[in-house]
Amino acid sequence: MEGRERKGIIFAAIGYIIWGILPIYWRHLKGIPAFELLNYRIILSFLSLSIYLLVSGRFREYTEVLKDKKTMKKIILSAIALSINWGTYTYTMVSDRIMEASLAYYICPLLMALTGLLVFKEKIDRLQKYGIVLAFIGVVVLTVGSGVIPLWGVFIAISFAVYGGIKKTINLNPFISLTLEMTVALPFAISFLFLGKGPSPIVEGQIIYLILLGGVTVVPLLFFVKGAQMAKFSDIAILQYFYPTLALMIGVFLYGEVFTTIHLVSFTIIWGAIVMFLIPFFRKKEKEKEKECKLENS
Repeated sequence: MEGRERKGIIFAAIGYIIWGILPIYWRHLKGIPAFELLNYRIILSFLSLSIYLLVSGRFREYTEVLKDKKTMKKIILSAIALSINWGTYTYTMVSDRIMEASLAYYICPLLMALTGLLVFKEKIDRLQKYGIVLAFIGVVVLTVGSGVIPLWGVFIAISFAVYGGIKKTINLNPFISLTLEMTVALPFAISFLFLGKGPSPIVEGQIIYLILLGGVTVVPLLFFVKGAQMAKFSDIAILQYFYPTLALMIGVFLYGEVFTTIHLVSFTIIWGAIVMFLIPFFRKKEKEKEKECKLENS
């Protein structure tokens, strides 16, 4: 592996680790309604992203896309899906449901693969299909065993899979597309936050965390995008499981969320589904390495 690719993997890993430990950050904003936090996040993310585009010299590209009606129709749809995802995720973070968010991001890649199969007619390995079915069984076991449907986790997973599906049809720089999505959501966020009763009172110690909200959104994305540019995307795909694993550990061991036998059985089934999903991926990489070795030796 070349030094550039190794650095790319490190950058991507840092991005995923930051995402994984964010439950600690969100904990400091507990007490502020999730819907208000969503609106703050949209406003501050728009400001942070706009500054980034100005500094990186991409702001003109952003304004050009604003004039493209066809692309903006897709951006509106992706903005709706992302707002739902951020809203449900934020609710789980400030309402002691970190495990549900963790569950969601374990099954997200499987749902996205299913979206690719059904919507984009992509081919996936038979073992990966079994993995998707097994993950569904894991969610059913958790639902039946606990007597409660993990609705918030399901909403997060489905909204992110839908968002990913829409983004697949938008050929734009990720920062430009995210800024456009924030542009679409911005008027609604400002209206919801400041009209009517206005925002809820904020504890003095929470102000700094609110100010950081835009950076918290943009910084891990910067690391991830930088990593994706430097390393093979297939090499960093496995790193996505850092995120829900860290979140799960924080929820259970740091904040004492209840992890019952039913949770253990359900998550074990889902982890098994992930292994089944990843086996063809590693087989493919092994074949690619064999081909590279043969080419080097020929």
